[in-house]
Amino acid sequence: MTLLDKLRPRIGLQILFDFNDIAEAISFAQDQGFKTLELNLNNLRFYQQLAQKDQRKRIRQLAEKNEINLLVHSPEGISFFIPDERVRTCALDSLKRMIDWSKEINVQRVTFHLGSDLFFGMTGKRVPTYEIYPEDFKQQITKVLIEIKNHAQNKIYACAENVGGFRYPFVLEILDNLLGDNLALTMDIGHIYRFQGEVREKEIKFFKDHQSFIKNCHIHDNRNEWDEHNIIGEGKIDFIPYFKMLADTDSYLIFEVRPKESAVECLKRFNSIIAPKLIT
Repeated sequence: MTLLDKLRPRIGLQILFDFNDIAEAISFAQDQGFKTLELNLNNLRFYQQLAQKDQRKRIRQLAEKNEINLLVHSPEGISFFIPDERVRTCALDSLKRMIDWSKEINVQRVTFHLGSDLFFGMTGKRVPTYEIYPEDFKQQITKVLIEIKNHAQNKIYACAENVGGFRYPFVLEILDNLLGDNLALTMDIGHIYRFQGEVREKEIKFFKDHQSFIKNCHIHDNRNEWDEHNIIGEGKIDFIPYFKMLADTDSYLIFEVRPKESAVECLKRFNSIIAPKLIT
């Protein structure tokens, strides 16, 4: 079996604002030859649909009928670095609810962001509060990840994505200790390439060291200037090493580009440019 044979069945696309009905997104994925669809719940209509039990039943039936694997990207905005425990509890309850909804529609992975800490200007420097109170924040994020891990157990893979506070030094240490039992990783290739030098190499090493815990991967290109979410080939990323890293995992490979036509173009370019390099 070639690397391409291992990877191709797990390729999918993410849908954000292209449709108001999840059924339309499922139909589009099937029509374009995708077997996997990640629903981004920053789409308010998708979120509202998933909140309704009768709609969850309908969505599961449609996905099973069309043989589409479903993934979910949770809404962004709330940070688990907020000091107020009541706010963190609300954010955790929201994520737990989405995990439960996702389980009902047979979702395979739920990707979530930890959010970011606050930074304050101090005589020409930007200082985050976690540098002033490192042990407080380490305990806080450890508690959050343990709650997520415990809630996801035997239900679904809850995947922390490499964005924002994921990169704070103590967070990688916490993840190193807690990954497993349905707490997993979403590796975003575009986010890795956004950085250079030691920062990028450290993140690549972390994912290589925790390769078996990568359950989802977001694929998009950039020119190392900002998080452009470009079509593959419209940037400078060499995707081949990442695909080789993921070949022997069970990670899904999601084109996280918008609008939907960009994902279709990504698939075409994958087949014409990348696929020939993976037939080994």
